[in-house]
Amino acid sequence: MFSRLASALTLVLSLVDGQFNNPPGVDIWCGKAYRDTNASFNPGGWFEEPAKSETPLIDFKIKPRTNLYLEDDTVSSFIVDAPMNWYRGHALPDSNTSIPSSHSSEIMLEIKAGNQSLCLNKTSIALGSMDNEIPFDVSSLAVSREPHNITIVGTLAGHMSSTFTATTRLTKLPLRNDNGTVTRLDNLYGGLSVRKGLAKQWTSLFPYTYYVQWSLYWNANISTLDDFASMGYNVIHIVPTGDLGNTPFPWDEFQPYLDRAAELGLYFMYDPMSLMEMSLALNCRDFYYADYAAGAEIVLEDVYPISTNASWSTVYNTPCNATYGCCGCDDCEGSFADISTRLDEYASKDSLLGWQKIHWAAPQAFGNETFWTRYPTAAEEVVMNMLSINHAAKGIVIGGVFNWRKVGARAEGQFWCLLSILTMATRGLTLPSRYLER
Repeated sequence: MFSRLASALTLVLSLVDGQFNNPPGVDIWCGKAYRDTNASFNPGGWFEEPAKSETPLIDFKIKPRTNLYLEDDTVSSFIVDAPMNWYRGHALPDSNTSIPSSHSSEIMLEIKAGNQSLCLNKTSIALGSMDNEIPFDVSSLAVSREPHNITIVGTLAGHMSSTFTATTRLTKLPLRNDNGTVTRLDNLYGGLSVRKGLAKQWTSLFPYTYYVQWSLYWNANISTLDDFASMGYNVIHIVPTGDLGNTPFPWDEFQPYLDRAAELGLYFMYDPMSLMEMSLALNCRDFYYADYAAGAEIVLEDVYPISTNASWSTVYNTPCNATYGCCGCDDCEGSFADISTRLDEYASKDSLLGWQKIHWAAPQAFGNETFWTRYPTAAEEVVMNMLSINHAAKGIVIGGVFNWRKVGARAEGQFWCLLSILTMATRGLTLPSRYLER
């Protein structure tokens, strides 16, 4: 669904003449002309590195440990960062021209919600440090549909006139009484945790799922849910297409599936009864990243490099490069490295933009169509999944429309091996540590 939505959005925008840099009547993909009847042009949208400061800056930031709390939560904290960099933040009082090798100076902290102090004890962090966890009493804040505005003021030790200010918002919601779920993000490690129904405890979740078409798999029998769960998947991601055509989705037939999924402990990617995060999959390597990613908490890479010609489009008979062509994998080399490179590049852009996005992966599991000459092997699927996790993906949504009859025909035993390996790999990684290097 993620890649289909992103592709649909790209298609819609391509039909609007002049929406980006494209000349009137020129269809685009990732901003680029791709038909052999059109010429190459500058697609625009490339990421530009911010201007570099002449002096080092303190990037002073605060965020809640989780993106929301419920009214009965008792464990709560803020994450405070004060790294030094050359791109954004507050100048040092002595206007040093280099970042000190030792950050021994302390920053005294004061955290408030309006006029209410949230840290009663004196708190300080080291200049240059990151991921400082500052506990506070969340029960002192009222439940509200509107977020609380949080302000932090830091004072540099030895420079009492040098203060730094940052703001954030904290959401504290009432408990649900409709048996729906609540999902929240861990802003320190990037993992998910869930409270389902009337449960009192948060449960960590590493999402592991597949694009699954309703009329090509699910509607065969409700027992397909049992089969799906037994394979190790924990999230249902239904693609409401298949051979439905213009036929409306059969919601009445769907309700028993919702009930059975709840019994099996399966979660839904887009649960209408859930409070959850916004997610977005990006087909493009470098096309208005900041604009597209701004509205999502979770950003997926959508790289499909297996069995495709990354330099020549076999569908449109054109070359593929930074300004022209569509080969099904934007600006790729056609190797496993495309996955790790894309995840690392997104993380680098996030760092330069000064925000934190959670990244998931969509490993390729389809082929023998359009740009792709064959299906990935089971071994290749293992590599793509594990490479994604090693490069900080906090969730897996396998790209390709799942149909166990077809997958099983390829390599049932090998695929089960893949699932077993992934189960072992993700056990204990529900909240993976992010990379120390920035």
